[in-house]
Amino acid sequence: MEALVDSTVEHARKEFNVPGISVAVVKDGKVVLAKGYGVRRMGSPEPMSERTLVGIGSNTKAFTAAALAMLVDEKKLSWDDRVIDRLPEFALSGARRQHRLLGQEPFDSRTNNVKVVFTGGVLF
Repeated sequence: MEALVDSTVEHARKEFNVPGISVAVVKDGKVVLAKGYGVRRMGSPEPMSERTLVGIGSNTKAFTAAALAMLVDEKKLSWDDRVIDRLPEFALSGARRQHRLLGQEPFDSRTNNVKVVFTGGVLF
C-alpha cells in the first residue's frame, strides 16, 4: 500500500506544483501510514514530515461536509436539521442566521464574513 500512496502523492504533488504534502491514511480508527513528501516551501531544504503543520484554508468546508454526509447516511441527522437544534450553544453574529439548516449555512461562502462563536459541546 505504501508504494501506491507514495507514487500517487508524488504524481499529484508534481501535477499541481506543490512543494510538499503531509498524508495520513486511517483504517478502522488506526493510522496505518503517516508520511511527509517534498519540502515545506519552494527553495527550502526543510522536508515535510507527518507532523508538519500547514494551513488548509477552505478545505475544512469539504471535510465538514463529508463528516456531516456520513452522519446523514447513518440517519444520525438530516440535512434539514437546524444547527441551533443540534448545537444550542452555537451562535452567529446575526441571530436570524443561526436558525438556518445544517445543509445551508455551514457551507455558504458568506459565512466566511461572519464571526462564528462555539463554546464547546458534543454534536452527538
